[in-house]
Amino acid sequence: MTACSGIFDINSDEAFFHSLQRTASKLRLSKVKNTNELLYLLMGVNHLRDWIAPGFRWDKQKPPQKPEEIFGVSIFGIAEFKVVNAVCNRSKHMGDIQYQLETEYGAKLDDYPEIDSVHDFDNGPPVNYYVEGRNLLDIIDVILNYYETNWYCRSESNC
Repeated sequence: MTACSGIFDINSDEAFFHSLQRTASKLRLSKVKNTNELLYLLMGVNHLRDWIAPGFRWDKQKPPQKPEEIFGVSIFGIAEFKVVNAVCNRSKHMGDIQYQLETEYGAKLDDYPEIDSVHDFDNGPPVNYYVEGRNLLDIIDVILNYYETNWYCRSESNC
């Protein structure tokens, strides 16, 4: 048995990032959406910064010093990250949220390969998710692009 610094076989923040990219791409291309994969994406893009700067306390008492801490604080400057952070915290704590969340339906059950994960047979499987009328996958793409551009591809040799 081998120990790793990540979780199971996702052994680094970069491996986690690439897993999130693959999941986002899969969801984007899928005719119907899987809420389980969406939750993974929400939690992942919100908490990837914790993998980048493990142990850093995200509070205003201690200003960021290291590049990874500065990056982790800077991502809060993106409106899309604030939205995902609020939705993620809503899914974690089930508290109030300032955003309107919607699920679009319209696919046939026959189009859905994972019939066991359909939550509402009256509506059928979801085809899109929205926050304030904006497609949630578009919001997630902005955040993933920020991670890529500002952390993983800081120099051309990384990309």
